[in-house]
Amino acid sequence: MKRSGKITDLFQLRTNKLPKTTDTDNIGNIESVENENVVSTSINFDSQDIGAYINLREKNIILNDLKREQLLTSPWVPPSGYVFPIDNTNKRNLRFQMSWINRFSWLVYSEIEKGALCKFCVLFSNSDTGKGSHEKTKSFVTQPFKKWKNAIEKFNDHENCQYHKLSKERAEYFLSVNYRKQKSVIEVLNSEQARQASENRKKLYSIVETIILCGRLEMSLRGMF
Repeated sequence: MKRSGKITDLFQLRTNKLPKTTDTDNIGNIESVENENVVSTSINFDSQDIGAYINLREKNIILNDLKREQLLTSPWVPPSGYVFPIDNTNKRNLRFQMSWINRFSWLVYSEIEKGALCKFCVLFSNSDTGKGSHEKTKSFVTQPFKKWKNAIEKFNDHENCQYHKLSKERAEYFLSVNYRKQKSVIEVLNSEQARQASENRKKLYSIVETIILCGRLEMSLRGMF
């Protein structure tokens, strides 16, 4: 029987000559693929800054599960005393506040993009979301949020939008599978296959014992005539 794949196979993003992957696809090893040839990119994959990984689908870039886990659990955080750039829109001279990161679990600040991003949506949302998948994701997802006036209100709006909730669910499921807190669908199927194989071995053992006994007694397997 063909062995079932791992849970990461469900999330593998493939390009060129293969069907388009679904929005629940995971991302395999870090690559940039074009016409079956690996092309160079300017992305620093050692970075823990979420801003380095926005718009990956458009760039045909794939991340491995380890990197995703690192970005979800330990993204780059501004050190103590970090001086945030000023947004002088309307001459308010506002800055990003570290307290916001503690208040919103999904919120991260990107030094690369000089703005706020949602780690769940950057890694797990589609570029098209919303009703009928026609709503374009922008602030916090494909573009950093930088306007700090009424920032709390904007954070709450993003937190309550449907595509954010879906991205959060995907991220939580990804981590729970990665941490083995719950079994993936493939693991459940594998467990059932293992149980069935064990039962079949027990039945086969009884059959073999019967055949051996019949042989010792010189009894026909079809019965005595």
